[in-house]
Order: sequence, then structure tokens, then C-alpha cells
Amino acid sequence: MAVVDPMVQVLAGYYQDLENRLRQALLTATVEGFERRRCEALLGQVEAELRKLNATANAWEAVNLPAAFEQGRRQAEAELAKAERSDGSGGSVGSGGVRFSQTEARTWDRLQREGVEAVAREAAGQRSRFVGAILRQTQDYLRGLTSGELARGLGLGDGPADVGRAIRDGAIRDVLEQRGGRRAVDALVSAIDRACGVPYSDGSVHSLHAYGQMTARTGMLSALNEGAARRYQAAGVALYRVSSHGTLCYLCRPYEGKVFAFGEEGQALGYPLMNRPVPLHPNCRHSISAWVTEAFGEGPRVEPRVLQMSDRELYARMRDEEPDGEQLLAWSRKGWRNEREARAGAARGQEYGPRWRAPGIERRRIEATKRVLESGGKLSYSQAMGQVTGERAKAEGTGIFSADARERLRIRVIEQQERELRTLNHERGVVVDAGGRVTLRKDGEVGHVPFTDVEAQAMRGQTLIHNHPTAGGSFTPKDVKLAVENDLLEIRVVGSRYRHRMARPEEGWPDWDDRLDPIRLAADGEVVASATVRVNLGEVDPEEAHSDHWHEVWTKVSESLGIPYERAEW
Repeated sequence: MAVVDPMVQVLAGYYQDLENRLRQALLTATVEGFERRRCEALLGQVEAELRKLNATANAWEAVNLPAAFEQGRRQAEAELAKAERSDGSGGSVGSGGVRFSQTEARTWDRLQREGVEAVAREAAGQRSRFVGAILRQTQDYLRGLTSGELARGLGLGDGPADVGRAIRDGAIRDVLEQRGGRRAVDALVSAIDRACGVPYSDGSVHSLHAYGQMTARTGMLSALNEGAARRYQAAGVALYRVSSHGTLCYLCRPYEGKVFAFGEEGQALGYPLMNRPVPLHPNCRHSISAWVTEAFGEGPRVEPRVLQMSDRELYARMRDEEPDGEQLLAWSRKGWRNEREARAGAARGQEYGPRWRAPGIERRRIEATKRVLESGGKLSYSQAMGQVTGERAKAEGTGIFSADARERLRIRVIEQQERELRTLNHERGVVVDAGGRVTLRKDGEVGHVPFTDVEAQAMRGQTLIHNHPTAGGSFTPKDVKLAVENDLLEIRVVGSRYRHRMARPEEGWPDWDDRLDPIRLAADGEVVASATVRVNLGEVDPEEAHSDHWHEVWTKVSESLGIPYERAEW
């Protein structure tokens, strides 16, 4: 199962906005040397904003958690139907089968209400702790400012007024350059980071928007899994399986792909109860699916001792006992999500994965904060950060005019456009040039975007991104023909589940009429024949075969002609 969560980004935006305003307010308070009463007023504003954000999150969850719960129920229905087709007895998945009776429907309404309420209570508890933590940390910072602790730490005086006066007079420059004040500024940046972030149990501090995404995504997936679990149990299913995607996480890895019992009936079959809820930790992406022994046979069991281990013991187990455990942990620390992704990145020459955070960001934050202090409040934090980042790029030859930087910008713009297109219910085409500039944005109908000949010719050497809101599949022949005939750099298409990319080969696109289209027609016939057999044998659903059709066709074409083509799941 996968949670489609574009609205998570919307909620996280509120957290991002609050974090930016809070950081700017604390920097301003430091620069101006706020008096105690002004800091108390600022703290009151912070509390009001946090409560407003909490209310926003509650309203968001009131709509989205029931939807996720119901999505889990629908996915469970599909799993049960598939299991019944796989089982020759025609209905051994449970006494009620797949469809609801009238009594079961009433029971389901109650189960849904109870399940959503449980998830909502857990999420609300997380946010309440979060609100308290932010208020305590912000209060600690302001107390240090108003009591003169910060002034003494910087060597600028004994009170908050001395801080503001010394900074405005430029004394901070002498402290930083002559009296080893960098350590004091490091401490200042760390204090503001902590005051603007959420402390976790391991002592780390995470940004507000990262925390917002975590709570929203984890809450959605919890509701999805809860909905599936309730439907499975209502149908008499005794066992479930935790999803498996080759994770590097030491908490998840022992449970991946293992089968567990819902209750006593499952335990009687020799399977244990799960000792952790799924998802297994914040930001975990694992889900559950039904396991029916009559259809699937005996399932893999978790090691009994794993169920008794603490987080620390599971970490030590992976490090000391897992084959290549140190390598797996090293990959994880470098930002890779799983072993497959890490090996693929290594093959491309990439050392770090998408979740890795470069240490250089900390140095830039320190330098930006120092400039805000030196300016006496004339520079905002975002302006100072922009200056530092630009100067660093010029010094290292990675500025906006370098080829590497332009390519990074282009990819960043493309990924941003893909995320926007993914949520639309009509087709839209966006063209991005080699420098990352959007040169055309055009809306179409549900099934296509009509480009004029002039617009198509102007795309030469650029990237066309569009979406397939209905089928969500790969490129149609018209899409690829447009890319070939107008010599596009690459063409991309996104759906709710996948995003696809096809790029111009180094030697250029092959001729459409003489080479590419004949091979495409042959591949099309092979895929249709293969899919027909698989559907008749019950190996694949007709809808799944239909949605994967063009992906399989272009995979074959890519292998025959050496055209770069790939599909990635969101």
C-alpha cells in the first residue's frame, strides 16, 4: 500500500512559514536587545501561532484521516478479492467473504469511527507535546536574552540593552574577530535552532516543517493501515504481513516481510503478535497486507528475540550480526533509503543519497546569523543566507553560470513542476529549458494538451513535462513522436503513483517512421499477447495490465534502441 499524500505538503507549508517567522523574530530580538516585557509579548504571539497551527492540523485531519482509513479499507477489499481468486475453495478468506452484508456495514461504520478517533488522538497527543516543547525552548532562549546571560556570553555587557547597543555600535565585529567570539555565535545559532525546532527523544532537534511532514504522513499511513486491519479482521482474516522494500532502517529491517497475528486465532496458527504498531516509527513507510495461508502458504516468522529487543539492542544487532551491517548503516548515514537505491547510486557515481544533509549548511547558517548581528537588524536572515550561499557558489565555481549548477537548478525546477502536476485532474504541459527556466505552461483537457506547431518547434532542446490524470501510465506514442520530431532533450510524464522519463540518446533520437515506430509496434504486440495470457491465468488484474502496458512497451523499445527510459515510484 502507498499513501498518496499531496496535502501533506500543504500542512507542512504552515510549519515552514511558522518556523521562518519564529527564527526571524528571535534574531530580531537578539539584534535589538528586547526588554523583558517585549519578549513576553513575543512569546504570547508564538503561543497563539502554535495554537492556530494546531487547529489547522485538526481541521486537516478531520477530512484526511477518514479518507485514508477508507482507502485502507478499499485496498483491503482488493487484497481479499485477490486471495479468494487464488484460493480454489472460493471463499476461505473469512466467513463474510469480501462484500459487506447490512449488519457488517453497520459494524464497519462503528469500526471506522473508533479507528479514526484512535489515530486522531495519537496525532493530537504528538502535537500537544510539540507545542509544549517549542514554547519551553523559546521561553528558555528569551529568558537568557532578557536576563543578560547572552550578553555575558558574548562579552558585551550584563543586560539585554547592552546586547542591542553593542551590536548596533558594531562591537560584535570585534568580538567575532579578535576575542574568539565565533564560538559564542555558534552557540547563538544553536540556541536559535533549538528554540525553533522540535526535540526528539534521542536529543536531536528537527525543523518544524520536517516535524509537520512527519506527523501528517505518519498519521495518514497509520489511518490507512488501521482501516485495512479492521477490514481484514471483519472478514475473518487472522494474519497480516508487513511490507518489504529493502530498507536500511535497523528498527524496520527485522520485521520486513514477516507475518504476524491479529489475535488469538492467528497465534493458534503459530504466529506472534506484533510488539510495535505499523508504521514502526515516525516517517516509516511500511504498511500491512492480508496473509491467507490457504492462498499463500506458510509465511516467514520474525525471530522471537527481536520482539523483546529495545531500539538500542536492535541497532547493536544490525551492526554486529547482520551481514555487512556496518555497510548498511554507512549507507543509511549517507542518506540512502535502501540497499537497492544505494547500489544504484554507487553505479552512477553518487556517494550521497536524497536524505543526506550536507554539513556545510551549518556553517552557512552560522555565517548568515553573524551577518544579521553585524548589520544591526538591517539584513533579514533570508537575505543574509542568500548572500552567503551566492558567495560560496562563486568561490567554488558552482554558481548559477556553471554547468553543474544549471543542471541542478533544472532538475530542481522539473521535480517541483512534477509535484504540482501530480495533483491536477486535467492535463497540463510545462516546458523547462536547460537553465531551469519555465518557457511554456499550457493547460489542456482531461485526455490531452494540444500544442500548436510553433509551440512544439520552440521546445527543441528543452524538457517537456506533463501529466496523465486518468490512467496515470507511461508515454503514449503521440508523446514520444512529439519528442522525436522536435528533438526534445527529454520528456517526462507523471501520474498519481509513478513518474516516467525518456531522454534523447547521445547520438540523437532515432528516426520515428523508419526505426522507432516499427520497433514500438512489434513491442506493443508482444506486450498485448503476454498480458492477455497473464490476465487469463489470474496472475495480474486487467486494470493493472492496462496501466502498465505502455511502460512495458517502452522498456522493450529502450532495450532495443538504447534510449534512456526509466520509471520511479513517488
